[in-house]
Amino acid sequence: MELVKFLQYIASGTAYTIAVTLVALPSGLLLGMLFSILNVYGGKVSQRLTSLYSTVMRGIPPIVLLFILYFIVSGSINLSPFWRVRFLWASSAAPTRWRLCAARFYPSAAGR
Repeated sequence: MELVKFLQYIASGTAYTIAVTLVALPSGLLLGMLFSILNVYGGKVSQRLTSLYSTVMRGIPPIVLLFILYFIVSGSINLSPFWRVRFLWASSAAPTRWRLCAARFYPSAAGR
């Protein structure tokens, strides 16, 4: 009986993770494409704004972004503590995966 509950818990967590991934990946792709197009083809103002955004976001440690997501964003939409933990856990995977990917293809990015 304990194993069945455990497997149900794992299955619900897997479904939640897949749902977050299916929303986050296309959103990030579209936002990244928009910023890159503005940076390459936009005027001076849009190039400076996208460069500023990129510099600021690269300069903020991922743990600070996670704290902002957990305490400010999830607090402002009134998530229960149960869902706050899942929100933080789901949002913590992307920066870690990106750094691992960047370290593999761009060794100089590993120290950042």
